[in-house]
Amino acid sequence: MQNMINCTRIWNRFGAERLIICIDKMEIYLQGLTMGLAYVAPIGLQNLFVINTAITQPKRRAYLTALIVVFLILRSEWHASSGVGAIMQASSLLEMGILLIGSLIVAKIGIDLIRDKKHYG
Repeated sequence: MQNMINCTRIWNRFGAERLIICIDKMEIYLQGLTMGLAYVAPIGLQNLFVINTAITQPKRRAYLTALIVVFLILRSEWHASSGVGAIMQASSLLEMGILLIGSLIVAKIGIDLIRDKKHYG
């Protein structure tokens, strides 16, 4: 029973013991899950943009778009590993400016995708 100090029992609707979850392990799991989602979501948006370009544009333009996206992903990875985030966090004005510009770009991509859907659906 000493191992149960940091764990919580979850009961199903019939009152039977269903699962025992350790809070510490669940917290680490949820933190990893949210970090993974934060990493994958923007890449998913880029993939939608590349797929939309491949469907609606000529081959040459689609290849160019894919190359640009690959370059931007690699550049982002380089920035992440070189400490640019620490510089951004040092200046809240710079951080907010970059977040604002990124939000406007994402909003424009979304609006363009919605407008293009009217032609196909």
